[in-house]
Amino acid sequence: MIYQRISPLIEDILLSEQAGFRPQRSCCDQVLALTTHIESGFEKRLKTGAVLLDLTAAYDTVWKDGLIHKLYKVVPCKQIVSLIESMLTNRKFRVFVGEKSSKVKTLNNGLPQGAVLSPLLFNVYTSDLPKTFSRKFVYADDIALTFQHKEFHRLEEQLSQDASVLCDYFKQWRLCVNPSKTEVSCFHLSNSQKERKLNVSLNGIPLKHNFHPVYLGVSLDCSLTYKFHLKKLRQKLKTRNNILLKLAGSTWGANAKTLRVTALALVFSTAEYCSAVWMNSSMKLMVVRFHICHLHVTSVLNYKCFWCNTVIGQNSQLCGNNFINRMTVKMWYFSRERQMMFYDSDDSSSSCDSGIECALGALGGGAAGIATAVNKASADKKMLEETMRHNKGMEMSSGKGVGKTKGKGLYIGPYKWYQKKT
Repeated sequence: MIYQRISPLIEDILLSEQAGFRPQRSCCDQVLALTTHIESGFEKRLKTGAVLLDLTAAYDTVWKDGLIHKLYKVVPCKQIVSLIESMLTNRKFRVFVGEKSSKVKTLNNGLPQGAVLSPLLFNVYTSDLPKTFSRKFVYADDIALTFQHKEFHRLEEQLSQDASVLCDYFKQWRLCVNPSKTEVSCFHLSNSQKERKLNVSLNGIPLKHNFHPVYLGVSLDCSLTYKFHLKKLRQKLKTRNNILLKLAGSTWGANAKTLRVTALALVFSTAEYCSAVWMNSSMKLMVVRFHICHLHVTSVLNYKCFWCNTVIGQNSQLCGNNFINRMTVKMWYFSRERQMMFYDSDDSSSSCDSGIECALGALGGGAAGIATAVNKASADKKMLEETMRHNKGMEMSSGKGVGKTKGKGLYIGPYKWYQKKT
């Protein structure tokens, strides 16, 4: 009830860069905003330097009095602020080890972990981040600073200056930046300077350069090929697929419904996370679609199936190519639309048209699926006609989920995705 009362008031004062735990914002949107900003620098032949700040125990070290001071400026009802203050006061805990327990300790600061109000209160606490020349991408306590320029030394100077400004702000409000875990990276298309490291310091302390930084669960690389991320994803999916194989056998195993729910929860949710970001990578087809996502289920049904072309039951398809293509295109379009709502339109719109063409060409799903995605995104009539013409003749088999094109085009089979040779 308190969340519903104060959420509209707090939403008006939050920075546009803050995307954590806000309506119509997600991790995928934030990663897509960052990568789109980097790609816009590629188009302008600019290098993008990034500093990923790490806050030590951010939620546990929130200064209670400072938070209440900021709440009084936002929430006009003093009774609600007093109620929130009482929730954060006199919180006690003790530690149990076996049959022994420690003394009772009192928590003077910090936000309760797992509470509904904690993310909202943390957003209030960091709502007055200082302005910097570098662009900020903030998701709760995950902060990325980016600056674009043609010269490396200008990136180093500006990032060092802006990182120190934020560090002084956090020190003022009793939050601690961990220099040993704060990372620096650089994104550009120059192969001759691929091994170049940025010399960025935080109040005189040099920061570690990471060629494969991780932002909100997505591993980035110098030229945004996502090769390193998809290799890690491949290994993760392989492990989870092995778990699924333990549930099935030729004469035993779980029933079809259990296999379907388990596959969607363990494998599909991991495979499609932030797919709108790396969907155009040339590595995705081998790694995600056909090399590791095969699920041979000969157990309960005595029927050969695949993860990407999985049939559980003779007439029930778990997840075919057409479905994956349609959902991936939809997520890409919806992420683009939300991104242009909350961020500057210059970076997002510069590569939007080319991104649409690349997405439709790379995915090449069934004509019905592509038409649905295009209609959802309100694409123009010409693009729709070209897409339908490209996918004309696509025949999706209801049994194995295999599609073939007539004449020139793409073959979509259970093992390979390749251009037809003339």
